[in-house]
Amino acid sequence: MSDKNSLHFFLASNSPQGFFSKMDIFAENLPKDWKCNVIKGSPGCGKSTYMRKLAKEIEGMGLSAEYIHCPSDPDSLDAVIFSDLKLCYVDGTAPHVIDPVFPGISGEIIDLGKLKNINDITKNREKIFELDKTCKELYSRAQKYLIAFSSVLSSSIEYSIENINTEFIKKISGKISKKFFKKSLSKRANQSIRLISSVGPKGLLFLDQNLKFYKNVYQINDDLNLISNIIFKNILESATEKGYDSIVCLNPLSLSEKIETLIIPELSLAFVATNRWQKFESSEKFSKFLPIDVSEIKSEVIKEDVEILDSLLLKATKCMKNTFDAHLSLEKIYS
Repeated sequence: MSDKNSLHFFLASNSPQGFFSKMDIFAENLPKDWKCNVIKGSPGCGKSTYMRKLAKEIEGMGLSAEYIHCPSDPDSLDAVIFSDLKLCYVDGTAPHVIDPVFPGISGEIIDLGKLKNINDITKNREKIFELDKTCKELYSRAQKYLIAFSSVLSSSIEYSIENINTEFIKKISGKISKKFFKKSLSKRANQSIRLISSVGPKGLLFLDQNLKFYKNVYQINDDLNLISNIIFKNILESATEKGYDSIVCLNPLSLSEKIETLIIPELSLAFVATNRWQKFESSEKFSKFLPIDVSEIKSEVIKEDVEILDSLLLKATKCMKNTFDAHLSLEKIYS
């Protein structure tokens, strides 16, 4: 999954609130001077392969490429973004159906859906219906486990909220912002929404290779992403006021839109919330703890709930793995 000198994110994830998606950035939120080509086609027709080949060609020209991975199959792509060209390509099929807002102006439809083996597809009609039903049933089961996960976690959140010292957190946030945002930029700040992690068939997956591109990476160990979210939001507000662009990565396991990772590209700076389920494999190599001690105010899971939460997340992952296997069988029929 790792491509040299390229950024990797998600824009969707399975979550306690259902299929959580920010793919609308390719539709109504697309800047007017950008172009977004939408790829259509049946399962297994080569949409992801097409986008990956395009990205390799663009990178070969010395330009940047951003890979948006599919949460249900992280080795496949939902989209590729070429900021230098103000151009992107996106998979416009379910569960994130997308069409060009102004066909021919804001983008075109690329149809890869011509069926090569229509006879095989027709004779596998019942098998296709059966696999589709299996996928939906397994996904529904996974969803119930994630909802249960969130419900159990809520008791820890409620306990922590009652004990939050908001004034202390505000003071710490102010010190951090003062340290990093000394200079104001004479421009309006831009904000990009992404996900750096996602829940899928491989479990809770972090695309932590992104962070190697940033000189200063600071982390807060916060099991509930509660204290860290408040600090990150305050830092984001200060960065925006000073004119710094930001990449805001949301937490897929949260029912509210908590900030899991905050990146300030212009300062080569990133802030990351880690916890017992979301640990960066290479964090010891390039990240450090914030220059101001926040250990006294981190929020943690109630110890009695840890085993239950681990089990629920594992059960959800297994269901998603079985969903992936069923979908893979469906793709083989179409390919």
